[in-house]
Amino acid sequence: TRKMEGVAMERRQFERKAIRLKVVCALDGEREERIDAESTDLSLGGIGLSLANPIGQDKRISMTIYDASSAGGIEAKGTVVWQSEPDNDGLCRAGVQFEEIPWTQIRRLVA
Repeated sequence: TRKMEGVAMERRQFERKAIRLKVVCALDGEREERIDAESTDLSLGGIGLSLANPIGQDKRISMTIYDASSAGGIEAKGTVVWQSEPDNDGLCRAGVQFEEIPWTQIRRLVA
């Protein structure tokens, strides 16, 4: 969100859907270290994550997004475009912009 003349304007290209899904992440080049997360919202452009530790802004990550209808999960890649410090519940939030995703599967989730 950016402010313009006192009015907050959304910069998102796609509508977000609040959705809680299990997400397993790995920093590119470090597939051995799994980072467990939960989605907070999802769009065709990216995903909001809630996780125990910060990933690092501008880091490229690989993700497997699990929902009931995709047995093996949905594989995606993206870049962390923002993150927060831990809040009162001890969790960090991060926004990831998709770079490589299976459009048809993500489109089904946000429909």
